[in-house]
Amino acid sequence: MPKTERHRLHRDLTRMVAESGLIGYGHVIDLAGCRAVVPEVLKTFPDMPYYDCFLKTVIKLSDFAAHFIPRDYEQWREKNKLVDNLSNRFRYASLLSGAGESSQRTGAEGRGAGSPSS
Repeated sequence: MPKTERHRLHRDLTRMVAESGLIGYGHVIDLAGCRAVVPEVLKTFPDMPYYDCFLKTVIKLSDFAAHFIPRDYEQWREKNKLVDNLSNRFRYASLLSGAGESSQRTGAEGRGAGSPSS
């Protein structure tokens, strides 16, 4: 994939995530440093850094869920009137297809990154 195409895709993904209001967590490992420090481990277990990142991310997100999602989730969901899954799928599909792109950009003007949408 050409460098300009990768940058465009990264820019689009970054914009979509930033405007979504989602929060998340990620874990990274310096692969070059890992190869320099423990090359024998990576020869034996070449996927180890990826599994490590995945496992640490899952553990952290499950901790977040334990703290931020109430045990009585259904009552909390009803109380906060969350959008149902079908509407979320429709919005995601329209984002991917480019439909509604101009309305999202228009709605996002004048707000800083991470600002609430209302």
